[in-house]
Amino acid sequence: MTLEEATSRQRDLRHETSTLRTSQKKLNAHVRKLQTKSDAKNKLKEKMLNIQKKVQGICTLQEAIKQLEEDKDRYNAELKELRAATEGFKKDLQDKEDAKTDAAKKNRLIIESKRNYIAKVVKAVDRIKTVLSELRQHEEKKIPLQMKMFNELNDKLSDKRKQILIDESVLGKRRHILRDEIAKQELNQRDLADNLKLRGIQTEIENCEKEISEIAEKTNGFNMDLLKEKSALATKEKQISKEREQNKGKMHAHKDRLKQCKQDLQDMIDQGVEKTYKEKYYQLTVTKAMSKDIKDYYMALEKCLLEFHKEKMKNINLIVREMWRKIYRGNDIDYIEIKTDGGLTEDADRYKYNYRVVQCKNGVEIDMRGRCSAGQKLLACLIIRLALAETFSTRFGVLALDEPTTNLDQENIKYLCMALNEIVQERMGQKNFMFIIITHDKEFIDSLGHIDQVSHYYEVSRNGKGKSEVKKVCFS
Repeated sequence: MTLEEATSRQRDLRHETSTLRTSQKKLNAHVRKLQTKSDAKNKLKEKMLNIQKKVQGICTLQEAIKQLEEDKDRYNAELKELRAATEGFKKDLQDKEDAKTDAAKKNRLIIESKRNYIAKVVKAVDRIKTVLSELRQHEEKKIPLQMKMFNELNDKLSDKRKQILIDESVLGKRRHILRDEIAKQELNQRDLADNLKLRGIQTEIENCEKEISEIAEKTNGFNMDLLKEKSALATKEKQISKEREQNKGKMHAHKDRLKQCKQDLQDMIDQGVEKTYKEKYYQLTVTKAMSKDIKDYYMALEKCLLEFHKEKMKNINLIVREMWRKIYRGNDIDYIEIKTDGGLTEDADRYKYNYRVVQCKNGVEIDMRGRCSAGQKLLACLIIRLALAETFSTRFGVLALDEPTTNLDQENIKYLCMALNEIVQERMGQKNFMFIIITHDKEFIDSLGHIDQVSHYYEVSRNGKGKSEVKKVCFS
């Protein structure tokens, strides 16, 4: 075969291959179309089958509905018959229930009386036991000899008491006699004093009568009404002269004050009072503006603080709720929250907050104070402190817990370790993070050993000399 034949042959083959490729592509496209059409056909068949099934289901449902309606009518008829039959038994049942309640009340009263009788018998037996124990103690302590000695001492003391009573009666009679004598002497002394006063008064009366007679002789022929008017006018004259002097003094003081004010006004005019007034007016205006700005700033700051407090309390309550649900395993408390009651105080324009911890169950909130156990109280304290540290102390690296497992059961201790593990995992990226736990609970220490980042702990103990030793213990 020559080169030209070979090239022509090659050209023909290439043309054939290209035609074969195009036909193959068309064939593949046709096959794909056939496949899609078959798929669509299958889907339509499935839809048709589903529709047939639904139609059959509807027919069966209609038949079932008819059957149910027939059953309903039958059951209603039976129910009416049963109700009519049970009407007669209701009265008997009520009578039986009343008799039952009466019998239960009587039995309760009998049981209560028997219990009271048993309690009285038990108390009497306890009293007899205490009396017998006291008698045994008296016999063991040789009480009869001591009683004999005490009786002898009592006889001696009773004799002394009788003698003292006799002496006391004698002294009482003597005292009554002396009191009577003292009373008589006081009466005599009082009579003498009254007589002396009477004589002095009589002498004063005689002197006054003599002076009155002398004045009457001197004023014989004078008009007494004029004398009375003269004395009243004299007192009035003294009062008027006194007021006049006072008014003169006030007038001189006012004149001096007016003169001083005129002098001050002139001095102020000479010294530039308008300039001083403008300066003071500007100072007052600036002070008022500053006061307004400070007040606005204070109100804005107070608003920001309230919002900050609200946001932080919301974050704290979210953390507290999440940690309580993770750690606490009981079913009597769903979660706990910190509630705040605040307002302006009476003595200052400042907000004051009162905090309280509440427990929630099925949406009902009650105070935890006085209603929770010691373990619940401790767990709430730990969770609140961890939430406060998580909220406010993210930049501080030291978190310390002292005896956190006191009054906690094993299940709560286990979940507390899991919560501490999560805290350690979150804070490991912090360079200055340090978590200190002080505890005597070996099981709690072993549970902490399951945390990946905790490899050892330090044990503090006393040696034989009574000195403290610190030992590093690695977890196995």
